[in-house]
Amino acid sequence: MKQKKIKLSKAVFLIILSTIIFSSINIYFYINYRKFQKKRLFDPKYDIMSILHSTKDDLRLDTPYLAEVLTLSSNNPKNLFLYPVEVAQNLLNEEPIIKNAKIKKIKNNTLKIDYEIKNPIAFLYDFENIAFDEDYNIFFVSPYIEANNLIDVYINIENSELDLKKPLIDKRLKLANSFITEIKKSGFLDLVKINLIDVSRSYHESYGKREIVLTILEEMQIEINSKNVKLIFPRYLRLPIKNYLQQLSNYLSLRKKMQIDYLHQLKDIEDIKNEIIFKPKTIDLRIQKLAFIDEKG
Repeated sequence: MKQKKIKLSKAVFLIILSTIIFSSINIYFYINYRKFQKKRLFDPKYDIMSILHSTKDDLRLDTPYLAEVLTLSSNNPKNLFLYPVEVAQNLLNEEPIIKNAKIKKIKNNTLKIDYEIKNPIAFLYDFENIAFDEDYNIFFVSPYIEANNLIDVYINIENSELDLKKPLIDKRLKLANSFITEIKKSGFLDLVKINLIDVSRSYHESYGKREIVLTILEEMQIEINSKNVKLIFPRYLRLPIKNYLQQLSNYLSLRKKMQIDYLHQLKDIEDIKNEIIFKPKTIDLRIQKLAFIDEKG
């Protein structure tokens, strides 16, 4: 059988016609899409109305605080499609308490923020309400997060050395960080409450004066004559900047004997109150296998 052949002129016409139809459809959809894009830029339905935010841990910042940083408010609505995400991310990452912030737009009116909160290891005793994290970033804690039971660290630093925009590189702070990490692993903090770690003299020019000083406050509940009595023992531990874990272990052994001595002292107290605070004692453990005890009068 012979195949029918389409004339060249007719074939060309069909190609042109199909091209026109296809192009017209594309142009139609493009024009309508552009109209939709333009319309949504001014449609209140696409104004940012909510913020979803999450972190890798249980710490969360308040939503009103994030909205303030991102200059978002109901009185000054921002269109989701006009909102500059990269600029907003930079605003968040410039905040002292925030790191690694990422923002995504979720239709029709929501921003999703993933971020990390700098986790405070200890307070800097040198300043009010300032803590540091494992990367030595320094930042204000309140009112952003609650940081209960943090130890204070004293390094003796001047105001001029403090810059919240960059890590605080100081060998005394590094020593304090290592010290806290190691005593947490050792379990020492489960037995003894440390109020202050003083590393201000840890790198003194005189080797004989180099030390870490702990201010601790130990407590004990006992019953005397059917009366519950709280005993408080203030102590200062002077430690070497190396091998301090061994010396802390030696202190725990000495501590038991000291508590017995304290209980013997109760026999000389006529009026037993609900709370008894003993005289502070300084225990010098800088020399291995030796302990010098000085009782403050």
